[in-house]
Amino acid sequence: MMRHTSLILTAPLAYPFGYSDIRSIWPVSCLSAALAVPNDRGHSASEAHKVSRLGHRRADHLRATLSERDWRILQRLGEHGFLTTDQVQRFVFTDHASPATATRSTRRTLSRLERHQLIVRLARQQGGPYGGSHPASWQLSSGGARLLRGTEKHRATRPSVRWLAHCLATAETHLHVRECARSHRLSVDLTVEPDAWRHYLGHGGQRLTLKPDLLVRLRGEDTDGSFDDWWFIEVDLGTESLPTVINKCGQYAAYCASGSWDDSFGVMPRVLWVTDKQRRVDQIRQSIARKRSLADGLFSTSTLANLSDYLDGSAT
Repeated sequence: MMRHTSLILTAPLAYPFGYSDIRSIWPVSCLSAALAVPNDRGHSASEAHKVSRLGHRRADHLRATLSERDWRILQRLGEHGFLTTDQVQRFVFTDHASPATATRSTRRTLSRLERHQLIVRLARQQGGPYGGSHPASWQLSSGGARLLRGTEKHRATRPSVRWLAHCLATAETHLHVRECARSHRLSVDLTVEPDAWRHYLGHGGQRLTLKPDLLVRLRGEDTDGSFDDWWFIEVDLGTESLPTVINKCGQYAAYCASGSWDDSFGVMPRVLWVTDKQRRVDQIRQSIARKRSLADGLFSTSTLANLSDYLDGSAT
């Protein structure tokens, strides 16, 4: 049974350039890490160019000795590109007796993987708007990517503030989905971009790509019986113009009209724009309502804090 079909949270269409803008949108623990990194994407991360090449013998040894938890950390970093220490803890270290124990275990494990040259800690900027207290952010090293994916093509780079903010905000939304599902005893399957992207044919037969941040499947039971919901998830950082947001909505409407969703889902997932400010929620909601070409019931808008209301079906 499908309840309220599915959810879409749009990927950030643009990112804030100033410190004050980023601080106002997503949790400080998440985005202060982005502000700690100099804005020069394309240069190697400070440690990355010092890492020696991972040889076949050493790679085989690591494959045999890494724990299941170690692999899960590498996989999450491979999915999102960048994670803070806190996000790694919430993704992987969820079964400890206390938060303090989980924090110690997280830091020890990350330090060990760093010593093995499988992950890279992004260099922190000294001082800045947070007085030098920035949470560490991590990415795969070239050796970690090779171990995880079997490829030599990955190169650890220092990201721009804009790109790191995008990655961390998407990861934060991913965590909220999983944490909400856990609290409501729902089964969740979640795919991260680009694996979440969907291809479809436009009106002229051209091949187009729909690019949500996350694709979510939620299964569980409520008072009406069992349900199986699909959601596309996109994260709005509040800096793109409303006409651009509506243009993105038009892409989802075109995907809906194409019928390409039928074989994959059996029903068109709903689209949810998630942002952090109620004012932005109201602006997006009103702009969608004024656009008559956008189908009723396809789009919803929420703050990150109210995401659980959509996941448990109490909001529409």
